[in-house]
Amino acid sequence: MAMTPCRECGGAISTSARSCPKCGAKVPRTKWWLWVPLGCIALFLGYGFTVPQYQSDARRAREACESLTGGVSKGECDRVHANVLATGEAVADKRLTKSTNGFEAQVNKRLMEEQEKARVTEELQLRQECGESIEERRAEYRRLMSSREYWAASLSLRRCSELLGDQTLKDLVADAEKKQYVMEIEAKSSSREVKNQAIEALLRDYPELGRKYEKLLRK
Repeated sequence: MAMTPCRECGGAISTSARSCPKCGAKVPRTKWWLWVPLGCIALFLGYGFTVPQYQSDARRAREACESLTGGVSKGECDRVHANVLATGEAVADKRLTKSTNGFEAQVNKRLMEEQEKARVTEELQLRQECGESIEERRAEYRRLMSSREYWAASLSLRRCSELLGDQTLKDLVADAEKKQYVMEIEAKSSSREVKNQAIEALLRDYPELGRKYEKLLRK
């Protein structure tokens, strides 16, 4: 039970008591209906403080226009109000957009950092896997080369050669690719389009060997 001091004698009184048990003074009660106008005033003042500055400027501009004499019509004053209001809204939207864009930029930066972190982590894992399985991959490469599956042989080592930066592996990949292109060029069953594509690939990736077959390139 909450207690409050008596206004007359200072003794402790229950907040629900009607009079002081010590001196008999009545406890004043606040009329509930007094809170209604006070609440309205508070809401009005609160709204006034939350109204954007540009709305207040627009209202004052219209009031100033209407106070003028000399044939200024209400419609003209309304247009003044609308123009000031529109200008203020545009400025507010621009500020909001700038703020939003700044937030989006932060989010995008964070997302890019997370993606880069994930990429680096994945690359480290793949590099470790390549190091652990490189002998098996070499054996698979030799098997595919003996079967003249040159393109598959190059794919079996290409990724690991890039991740490990091993020049020996890169040379093996290049050898498989060269043999694949030469086989496509020299095969009698290859179409003219396939031959041309193989020659163009050699000229692009291995120009020294490509020049040997350049004269066979036809359009």
